[in-house]
Amino acid sequence: MRVAIYSGSIPDTTFIDLLVRGVVNKGIDIYLFGIKQKPVKYASNHVHLYTTPTGKLGLIWSVVYRFIGLLFTHPERIMIINQIVKARYSNSVIRAWGKYLPIMLHLPDIFHLQWNKGAEDWLFLKQLGVKMIVSFRGNQMNITPNIDETVAESYRYALPQYDAFHCVSKAILKEGVKYGATEDKAMVIYPAVQDKLLERKLERSSSDMLRILSVGRDHWKKGYRVSLETMALLKEMGVAFHYTIVAGGDKEELIYAISDLGLTNEVTLIDNLPHDKVFEQHANADIFLLPSFEEGVANVVLEAMALGTPVISTDCGGMKEVIEDGVNGFIVPMRNPKAAAEAIVRFSKLDEEQKQHLVEKAKETIKQKHVLRIQVRQMLKLYEMVCHE
Repeated sequence: MRVAIYSGSIPDTTFIDLLVRGVVNKGIDIYLFGIKQKPVKYASNHVHLYTTPTGKLGLIWSVVYRFIGLLFTHPERIMIINQIVKARYSNSVIRAWGKYLPIMLHLPDIFHLQWNKGAEDWLFLKQLGVKMIVSFRGNQMNITPNIDETVAESYRYALPQYDAFHCVSKAILKEGVKYGATEDKAMVIYPAVQDKLLERKLERSSSDMLRILSVGRDHWKKGYRVSLETMALLKEMGVAFHYTIVAGGDKEELIYAISDLGLTNEVTLIDNLPHDKVFEQHANADIFLLPSFEEGVANVVLEAMALGTPVISTDCGGMKEVIEDGVNGFIVPMRNPKAAAEAIVRFSKLDEEQKQHLVEKAKETIKQKHVLRIQVRQMLKLYEMVCHE
């Protein structure tokens, strides 16, 4: 079985890269197409990389080389690309040819699209007998079609033509159904972390104040303005705390809000960190706070639970499918700084035995539902189901 796990970048985000590494260990041939972001190695000859250069000269050379190759092997496919490029790409014509040529040269049995916003771009593969799967993830299903009717219309046209849907939560499946996905073709496969993360021992430091951590890019949907309002309430209540936000982006709004709310001494902003360095931040955290307005299922929460950092999360997206309030973490309403502050105080009043029970329940949740081997097994089941339809 030849499966293209397509995101357009090589490598892509950590969770997609982990999926590639997990699935390939089961003997499937994985095809990766896209722009090479940085050097990457896979310890398997079952991973086939077909990268597209970013530089103009390299791009032109690769297009000419691959065009000639396709002309000799499958000339009829050149007409298909030409029709697509003429219809959809009035600009960036060379880039479009660079995008499609590698896949036409190395056609997979299954094309698994990782970002559903591009669902319409790849429908032509069906006429070549390729089975089509698309993943539904947070922003591109929960937000984009609601603010852009063009995207919504594209979903309504494209999604009913796909063979299967991978959904990161039950909540996001409901969103997909609005645009033509069907439950009988869908499989909910939750995001996952590596098993070894559960075994990672952090040298946790102690502190007289409550240490709160958030991780995620600086974007309005991450809810940091609300979390800062939460911190302002804690300060008014006399709670001794320090809040650390690890986030990429310019953070201009956050810097202003911190000053405006009088939190300069209580909040630290840290720019993007390597994944492993983010884990180290948990050693200095008593609570992990997810203040988001939208998520499929937040990987940062799964990682916190695996590492043993108690979680307080908003009830956005599929988070209620992961966290049971008061059992393995705490759930609070979105956009409600008062509720978040009350949950933080509620946690702070737990004794050590209660806190440890919370941590153990969180780790058990990860073991049962959110480790990579479970995700890989379910993904293989989805591929087999689609391949043998």
